[in-house]
Amino acid sequence: VYVNNILVLTEPGAVETTYQQVHDEAVRLGFDLHEEEAGGVTIENVGLMLCMRTGVLSHKPDRAWRLYRCTTYLLSSTKMPGEAIRVWLGRCVHFCELMRLGLLIFHSCYKFVQAHLAKCRPLPDTARRKIRVVSGLIFLARIDLCAPVLSNTYRVDASKKGYCVMTSECSEREVRDAFKWRE
Repeated sequence: VYVNNILVLTEPGAVETTYQQVHDEAVRLGFDLHEEEAGGVTIENVGLMLCMRTGVLSHKPDRAWRLYRCTTYLLSSTKMPGEAIRVWLGRCVHFCELMRLGLLIFHSCYKFVQAHLAKCRPLPDTARRKIRVVSGLIFLARIDLCAPVLSNTYRVDASKKGYCVMTSECSEREVRDAFKWRE
């Protein structure tokens, strides 16, 4: 078994104790730990950065710029193989983990991949528009882990015939219970 990273986040003042417990258990289970490093103001792990001062989790700038350059290249190309769009979509899905609503815009891109996986074809205008939207969202993908829980919930749905936005009041408990659900 290979474990690339162990990251311990806990209450202030308990990091050293908690880390030592995790370390001791990993060694007891037979893991060979190396290159151990204590975090500072910013912790980087698996392409993400967590600022301990602000509580903001974001992608590392070099990764964001790579995706942006790839996206602008796709937009400048007249034809593209479906396989290239599939790889790009994988990167976008990773980025959208910090901005879940961004996952809603990829339908036309997936349709292109399914139809032209091994063929080089012009991107349809619908897919090109979605890729352009992504280029504007890349640097906005972040989460403020210290943000307060909102007292309103919003539900949004859209189709070719129209859209709907609904809002309702909710308690902090209701919001936290909803976030416990996992697919």
